[in-house]
Amino acid sequence: MSTASPPHPHEPHLRIPPANSARIRSPYEMRPLRTAAERAEADALVVGDSLGLVTHQRLPLLSQRDIPGLFRDEGSAPVGLFEDDGVLLGCLIPDQKPNLAHRGIAGAGPSLFLHHVHTAPDRWDSIMRLITLWASDYAARLELSRIRAEAPAHRRDLDALRDMGWESCGTGPGTDGEPTIRLELRAEPRPRLTSLIRCTVSPEPRPAEPLPERAMTTTPPLHPDLARELVTRAEQSTERWSRLVRDQLDAIHLGQRRHADHANAAVLRRILADHGWPGHHLVGPDASRAAWQLALRADHDPNFQHLAARLLHRAVKNDDAPTTQWAHLHDRALVNNGHPQEFGTQYRIAADHLEPHPIREPADLDTRRTRVGLPPAATALHALRRRLADTPEHTDSTTDTIILTALADAA
Repeated sequence: MSTASPPHPHEPHLRIPPANSARIRSPYEMRPLRTAAERAEADALVVGDSLGLVTHQRLPLLSQRDIPGLFRDEGSAPVGLFEDDGVLLGCLIPDQKPNLAHRGIAGAGPSLFLHHVHTAPDRWDSIMRLITLWASDYAARLELSRIRAEAPAHRRDLDALRDMGWESCGTGPGTDGEPTIRLELRAEPRPRLTSLIRCTVSPEPRPAEPLPERAMTTTPPLHPDLARELVTRAEQSTERWSRLVRDQLDAIHLGQRRHADHANAAVLRRILADHGWPGHHLVGPDASRAAWQLALRADHDPNFQHLAARLLHRAVKNDDAPTTQWAHLHDRALVNNGHPQEFGTQYRIAADHLEPHPIREPADLDTRRTRVGLPPAATALHALRRRLADTPEHTDSTTDTIILTALADAA
């Protein structure tokens, strides 16, 4: 991560618009550098930033690579942070599949790598904070858990980077073979960040790799008490949701249902923090399914659903939960966070019919559904219509789900 001089002492604060103003235009935008003019502007910014490193931090320019040329190269995919008046503030090259073999085991695992981060020299602190916020949210939407970057060795502003959330993970040769400080940042979804930074860089989240359905173990659960609590809560929740779908809840009971959903989510959050996903090994199949039902109904907290889906995916990898459950919760988290769903499991009730929430690449939908053990979309829709015609009494992870005015019918 190449950055320049410390901020000017009189640097203005970040311009953050009111959180409740949906119409206000985002003051910043992160977007691909597509035109020759934008790439030339990035070229000039990189040169100025590099000179700032030499002038202010007395760091030698060791790289033999033409770094500005990387931003001019039409084969690269650089992005830029712009102010709303079109001024380029910073540029970088994000890499979703970096080759970090030079880091050894410390570079293992998926991550978003930020190559060649450069900023306007006189506004380093505020621009780096904006880039850090964007990278954290962008990686989370790609379902990556961390962001990695490299800074020149012996730099003087590491404390500022740590204050932004970056962690130093030692030193060593960088991607260009030069001495660097290796940095990591935790990914974190930030749904309200769009009021500050509009992002048009690969807006669709990268789906986690679907996994085939595999047989589960049948050993007694490690925590039968936890299992009983989950099953009891899910059974009570299912009854309330069934009555909601049948339109049998008055205002008082609706409030009670919402309160119960919040309480159930709080209990599940504590369990996830203590144990990870409560899979078959920990609580048994019935209670694990109950936990999944409670997570599906936590529509008031999309970030929590996103976290729960990630932990459930890990359990699937360990043969500790069904893939179909993960597919439903993954779609639910995507929809509630404003993204197209992956497997088409989430529906809404229109005036007189059911319709799916937006789907990524719908032409390939049934192929993706087959990979995770779900039936074709048309078959699932037929089953869902039949369930609505009858009394919804159970949750089936192979059929699809309704989200009803920001609520959920997981019956």
